[in-house]
Amino acid sequence: MGGEVVPQRELEKYYQTYYRELYLYAYSLSQHKQMAEDLVSETFYRALYGKQKYQEQYKYWLFRICKNLYIDEYRKKKRYQSKVPLLGQVVQGDNLDQFIEKERYQNLYRCVLALRSPHKEMIILHYFCDYQLNEVADYLEIPYSTVKVSLFRARQKLRKELEPYEKF
Repeated sequence: MGGEVVPQRELEKYYQTYYRELYLYAYSLSQHKQMAEDLVSETFYRALYGKQKYQEQYKYWLFRICKNLYIDEYRKKKRYQSKVPLLGQVVQGDNLDQFIEKERYQNLYRCVLALRSPHKEMIILHYFCDYQLNEVADYLEIPYSTVKVSLFRARQKLRKELEPYEKF
């Protein structure tokens, strides 16, 4: 890896700014906590180099590194996605409203992870990582109109999948 090393203070700033979004994205790809943490760590390690080329689009560059690392890992291990683990445990003493909200979030996230890859990636980038539609299109290198239509279809699928949980 060639390139200039990013100063530690600057890397810490980027780490604090993007860690959570990058972790959610890595988890959505791998569906495994440890692998997501490894992907994020390796992403920031690789971000130590070559930053000068991507100064204005640093966030996109980090996500691209993460996705490429996941693809490399997937190819190496040839393993298919495992079952989605529970995303969180209910903390003792939570009131009923908090429990229901956590349960809804877990159901939503499970349904998102069950979507086909392009739809899943678009939903995660747009709704969980706060990408604008044009940013999703740029990141995925697809037309803006394709993103709009695909997100519409993905939301329809999610509504249909979540109907049984709404009766709760």
